[in-house]
Amino acid sequence: MKSHAFLRLLLSCSILMAAHAGAATLAVNWGGDYGTGNAFEPNGFTGGEPGQLSPSTNYSGTSSVFYGDARSFIGGIYQGTSTTFGMVVNNGGLDRIELKGSDAFTPDPPNNTGFLLLWKQQDFLNGMNTGEVGFDATSSVRLNITTYANQAADSGRLVLRSGGQYYISSRIYTASGDQTTANLPALSFFAYNPANDINVNGDGTPASIASGGVIPGVTEVGFYFESIGSSNAVRIQDFEVSLVTVPEPSSMAASASLLAAVCLIRRRRNA
Repeated sequence: MKSHAFLRLLLSCSILMAAHAGAATLAVNWGGDYGTGNAFEPNGFTGGEPGQLSPSTNYSGTSSVFYGDARSFIGGIYQGTSTTFGMVVNNGGLDRIELKGSDAFTPDPPNNTGFLLLWKQQDFLNGMNTGEVGFDATSSVRLNITTYANQAADSGRLVLRSGGQYYISSRIYTASGDQTTANLPALSFFAYNPANDINVNGDGTPASIASGGVIPGVTEVGFYFESIGSSNAVRIQDFEVSLVTVPEPSSMAASASLLAAVCLIRRRRNA
């Protein structure tokens, strides 16, 4: 009887612990009919901070704003009236982000053009724009890719900023389709410094950014793609990110103490 009572005690404590975990909440929701088509603004990183790439006009809502860099690694980039280099392309009610190398002024061989797009916490939805947020096993990233044509070997990666440092995942998006990635703490991430160079060359040594099954302190999240020349492209129709609230250490300690006291009282009653 005592063993059954102790099992019930463990179950009750587990339920109490789960009640203290934050629920995954939609923080980024890019997709919809935002505008009439906009070329990316020619921004990069100033003082280590990404500049705003889009929108320039005709947008509404916070999740439509994104930051980062778009850069050719060989030669120059023609933007001007380009219809192929990075743009938000109006597609009825389903606008697309088009990541494609520069067009008429591309030399032979064609340029490799890198695209790093980031959504900042200041624009996160549903109250996730303040406080500490992060990824746990219940969080997810959804990327709906309508076109994925002949990308570079390092193309198709998640990027996040945690604790003031950027990290990039091992390559996971390598085809078109509607793909959801769950349990991000289980992925391999590598230190990344896009302020120096957004180009990704290999992986390096995996960084330990998860603690207790949580990637804490996430302030930016996005993705990296690299197009080889103007004949190839990635077109992204939807980008969604769900995050959890990360309790402050003081509140976690208080909750743990309260939980321990409750469990101890229940154990004594069942003894």
